[in-house]
Amino acid sequence: VNFNKYARLFGDENCCYLVLASVAEDTDPSIIKRLKEAMYSIAIDTTAKAPSLDEGLNFSISDGSILKKSRRLQNALIYKPLAASTDKPDKKTAVLVVAPSIAAIKIDNPAAFALARLKNIETMTDLKVDSERDMVIDGLKGREIKATAKEIKTGEQSYVYQAMLFDTAGYYYIVQGLCPMDNKAAMDKEFAAITSTFKLKKATNSQ
Repeated sequence: VNFNKYARLFGDENCCYLVLASVAEDTDPSIIKRLKEAMYSIAIDTTAKAPSLDEGLNFSISDGSILKKSRRLQNALIYKPLAASTDKPDKKTAVLVVAPSIAAIKIDNPAAFALARLKNIETMTDLKVDSERDMVIDGLKGREIKATAKEIKTGEQSYVYQAMLFDTAGYYYIVQGLCPMDNKAAMDKEFAAITSTFKLKKATNSQ
């Protein structure tokens, strides 16, 4: 099936908003017309209180003692140290990303799937697994992996933490943390502590 995509970009010197829509190529023109009208009806209330970063997500997860939720990229939450730059994470300390899968898939072997997902980090190479274990958080079965890898750009060794939680409908949630090796001891505890606070929002249907 081919899709047509529509985009609207607007904002000011402080913030930019992007509205995207996709419809099948053979969609009724009247539906496309209503879709475009909806896109252009969006208005921003500059006096309103900013929503929480996890608003609209079907899960919640807490801040750590060092790493705090700093921004959201689509449905992914990005953590960085409280005092770090507002533009990008301070990789000298750590970065942590928490995100849901975008679709349900059949996962026959969660352990193998989690390892393959970890090896898919494009900025890292020479991955060496230190430990793997099964875990359960908020009733969801999961897999935790701790590893070391080399950053492709700098050649520096990094500590890599990953936890994946799987629901019964085929969706998963992933937590990935990276930090330099000299910060491993502190960040290992921080990554695990934040992961342990993951909870599904009971009032929201999964995905």
